[in-house]
Amino acid sequence: MKRYEDEKETVDDAIKDGQDWLSSNPEADAEEIKEKQKEIEGICSPIIQKYYQGGGAGGGSDEEDDDDEAHDEL
Repeated sequence: MKRYEDEKETVDDAIKDGQDWLSSNPEADAEEIKEKQKEIEGICSPIIQKYYQGGGAGGGSDEEDDDDEAHDEL
């Protein structure tokens, strides 16, 4: 469970960093915001993907995958 807690903290910290950055950069243009978003996604995406693929606590389900595919068609 320690690893899960560490990963959760990493994601929480990255999101908080993004929120803090947005709050302290109200004049940021779209390009700056996209760069910050990419930075946050670079931290969070590998962790989140692992859990969707069933590599972490709780794993993922086929039902979630079906939902993603349905949204892609829209």
